[in-house]
Amino acid sequence: MLRPGLLAAPLAALVVAGCAFDRSGIAGDGGTTAPDADPTTPDADPTAPDADPTAPDAADCVSWPAVNVTPCDDALPAPAGLAIGTGRHRYDTSTGVLTAPGGATSTPPSVIMAQPDGPDVRVLVVTTLDVAADGGLTVEGEHPLLVVVHGDATIAGLIDVSARRDNDGDGLAGPGAGAAACAPAEVLDGEPSTGLGGGGGAGGGGYGEDGGDGGDGHGMNHGDKGAKGPKNGNDTIEPLRGGCRGGDGGDDGDVLGGDGGGVGGEAGGAIEITALGTITVSGTIAAGGLGGAAASQVRGGGGGGGTGGAILLDGEDVSITAAAALCANGGGGGEGGQLGIALSEDGHDATCDEARAPGGAVQTDGGDGGAGGAAGGMTRKGESGDNGAAEAGGGGGGGSSGKIRARGRGSRSIASGAVVSPPAAM
Repeated sequence: MLRPGLLAAPLAALVVAGCAFDRSGIAGDGGTTAPDADPTTPDADPTAPDADPTAPDAADCVSWPAVNVTPCDDALPAPAGLAIGTGRHRYDTSTGVLTAPGGATSTPPSVIMAQPDGPDVRVLVVTTLDVAADGGLTVEGEHPLLVVVHGDATIAGLIDVSARRDNDGDGLAGPGAGAAACAPAEVLDGEPSTGLGGGGGAGGGGYGEDGGDGGDGHGMNHGDKGAKGPKNGNDTIEPLRGGCRGGDGGDDGDVLGGDGGGVGGEAGGAIEITALGTITVSGTIAAGGLGGAAASQVRGGGGGGGTGGAILLDGEDVSITAAAALCANGGGGGEGGQLGIALSEDGHDATCDEARAPGGAVQTDGGDGGAGGAAGGMTRKGESGDNGAAEAGGGGGGGSSGKIRARGRGSRSIASGAVVSPPAAM
């Protein structure tokens, strides 16, 4: 279960900077000799405070060696303070719209920017970022989210870029998941049977580590397993992108019906917070993957689990307290279908702790799904699904864990008791 728990209603406060944010380094009103448009019009009161006291004054954009972005890039908009208060808020990286619990919307300053060798990214520019202990931000949409903070970031509540399910239970990928570097469907998908045997289980997605192989179907003319998705990308999370989907289980090719294989689990998305100052996390940042579905009827192969996504924290000082949880775990593989029994078990979705998401495993003959990747060492890899028995389908492989990086340019501290799964790279 994600930490913290239930989130109540309202409020996201967006404070828009009231002054220019000049990246040229040249202050003033355009020159010392040029006259005002109207010489009789008095200049603005130089002692008047900014609308947002935390906003930088003109010509005061201070840059830092951020990852994946140049903080004072001319293409970026002027920043505004962003505070996520009580309740669950939603931010759509496709549109740049922030929706509060009561339905009110706002558009914090942001822009879509291209990344070399990676997906386009939504860059949100703020003076400070605060997520209250009883507040939460669910991020959805096509693009990974990169938050540029010209001050400090404090995450006491929840930021969630995990894959999720819609009201019908269908999987939706996390923001920025499914990059071109992911293994293609023809590698991951289980093969269908061409007779009375079971379909092959699908391979689990690979990202931070290898996913798990699927299990072979059983019986005459059964379907072979799908291969595991391989580890890909780099531990520095450059470019910023999310994880990789699991494959689809092979269909049962029985002429009496051709029952369907399970659908692969979607992968967690990606978020980066880069700050001029300190990043303090005492809440939860989650980027989990979904479990693969069980065979939809009998003798199909189970779907592979989706991988965890990516979490990148980049501050002058990064502090992860004992109460914090940072998780990018993979989903479990779906169970293979069994002759005469239609109720195989889906792979479990990733949770924000150090436990592996279990694969589906309730039948005697359908191949069990593999567990998803979590924590450190070999358990970061997805577990392979089991072969089917008695003409049943093979189980889907588990999805691997994703990637976490906590980069303190001055200092980095991770308190004992904090959950960081998988372990954070520097």
